[in-house]
Amino acid sequence: MASFALHPETKLFIGADATVTPVTDFATKLPQLDKSGLPVFKINADIIFPDGSVTHSTIKVITKDAFVLAPRTEYAVKGVLAATPYLPDGANRIATSFKVYGELAPAKPFRTE
Repeated sequence: MASFALHPETKLFIGADATVTPVTDFATKLPQLDKSGLPVFKINADIIFPDGSVTHSTIKVITKDAFVLAPRTEYAVKGVLAATPYLPDGANRIATSFKVYGELAPAKPFRTE
């Protein structure tokens, strides 16, 4: 199935677990590289959609440099957040994988005045 970009105002919330882990290639046991040759990392985050709905997911991040995330912080995507629907083996419902192509930057706090 094809990937599609999510709305640019979609944010990621990192909870207490701000761990950034390189994805390992099963065959070579080396860090996995994307088709572009960039390393792939994974994070656990809540995806906050512009309509207010939230979903928790493991998200792959494709970026040239390793990075550190602060716990309990909301991040904006500086690049593209893409979703790819797929049908897991033996499943009777569609699952979705998420990838960030670019960087994550702390989101500006919302003004409540």
